[in-house]
Amino acid sequence: MGIPTHNRGGTTDLTFCLDERARCEIRPDLHTTSDHETLAAKLRYKDLNNELFLRLLGNNQYPPEISSRTDLEIEASTIIKTIHTALVSACPKKGSLNYGTPWWNEDCRLTVRAYRRARRDGQAIPEKFNFKNGVRKSLSQAYKIVKWYNAAPRYLTPSLRHEVGSETVSGSYAKAQLLHQTLLSRQYDLEDIPLDTPAVPKRSISLETISIKEAFKATCQASTTSPGEDELTTTCLRLAWPILGDHITNFFNKCIELGIHPSAFKRAIAIILPKSGRRDRSISKSYEPISLLSCLGKGLERLVARRLSYWALQLQVLARDQCCTTSHRSASDRTTVLLCDNAKRGKK
Repeated sequence: MGIPTHNRGGTTDLTFCLDERARCEIRPDLHTTSDHETLAAKLRYKDLNNELFLRLLGNNQYPPEISSRTDLEIEASTIIKTIHTALVSACPKKGSLNYGTPWWNEDCRLTVRAYRRARRDGQAIPEKFNFKNGVRKSLSQAYKIVKWYNAAPRYLTPSLRHEVGSETVSGSYAKAQLLHQTLLSRQYDLEDIPLDTPAVPKRSISLETISIKEAFKATCQASTTSPGEDELTTTCLRLAWPILGDHITNFFNKCIELGIHPSAFKRAIAIILPKSGRRDRSISKSYEPISLLSCLGKGLERLVARRLSYWALQLQVLARDQCCTTSHRSASDRTTVLLCDNAKRGKK
């Protein structure tokens, strides 16, 4: 611009920006008693560029055929990486949050107004002195509050123990080990059915091919769900569906055809949350783990669960008194009917 920003000439503040619509100007009304002028820059705020996001997704070439478990594992990782890369490239970089200046009180506002008003007519030396003293006084009070606030304990959870009377642990790693041992390493008496157990089905069920509408409903129309390790939410999948809808649907069909659930969908992030109610937070059993799985993997699981529930009812695989895991057969409804029948019999 060629305008000096220092009171003795020259430039001490430089502003660089690649945005053509950005503006930078000197604001004499915002002078802060420094030896250089105050610069005010205006930048455009950008949201997610949907056109760029879809164009980046369309530039990727996907393998047309999946014939083995290895191809399926690679394909799952490729879909996640492609969406994540396009999302990061199309999103603006978020800067640091500006929380303002809480210490700026009414005295500071009055003294700075007097200083700026006097500066238009002359040097404003006494007003400048009063302004600096007011800022120092306000800052000293704010520092005292911050020092008092930092004296509070920083631990989110108290020292934990396995049960009442046992030894307590206080370190982060020791707490994680105790919670893992108590909540995630439970041993059950009944063992799972081995995978190599031979099975002779009484009938053969031919599953229809998954349609793109069915895959979209199971994957992108889930309202309350949290992302997993891949950090892809249902909103991201919904934005990418016009480009990757057919590809994801074909991927789901191959998973069912080969009978494989990809390893990328099996990894979860375990979040430890306190149980509701008034409990002793120092006992490890007063917490519960919540696993965050991939939204794409949860869509595949939801799709298979709906198919199994539908065919179980259509082919009468389940007994008539079977509750749960199927639609219109809630265990709470059966319990309510039982209680109502017992209440009617008691009145008679």
